[in-house]
Amino acid sequence: MYNILLQTLPGNAVTYLGEELCMPNVVVSWKDTKDPQACVTNETVYHQYSRDPARTPIPWTSGKNGGFSTADSKYLWLPMGNDYVNYNVEKQEGEPKSHLKLFKKLTELKKKKAFQEGLYESARNVPDDVYVFTRSLAKETYVIALNYGKNEF
Repeated sequence: MYNILLQTLPGNAVTYLGEELCMPNVVVSWKDTKDPQACVTNETVYHQYSRDPARTPIPWTSGKNGGFSTADSKYLWLPMGNDYVNYNVEKQEGEPKSHLKLFKKLTELKKKKAFQEGLYESARNVPDDVYVFTRSLAKETYVIALNYGKNEF
């Protein structure tokens, strides 16, 4: 839902490495840490300062090192996540309802004039855990409804 919101709100959408795959952060051990912010601390608190979990290689396939490199994994700058078999480009390209496919549709939608130049208007009288707004330009109107709560509507 974060990417739906980001791609449909006014302004520039910035996507960080792996978000298009819904890739989870990777646990990076103290010995594998490369982030200077974390390296100047110690192994009991480094994880509070490290950006490394979000900067691991993008997995392209379910093959060795996610198809990112054919080298021994010890030569990768940061380790691959254990779940790259499920979170990789090749697998998600083959699934009709994957997060990558949704992300691509959203980035195409963002190119429409209604999302680039159109009016943004928040809906009123909706539950607190539901966010509804419209994007419109001329005769083109889109309604975006995001339910962050537990109830279905």
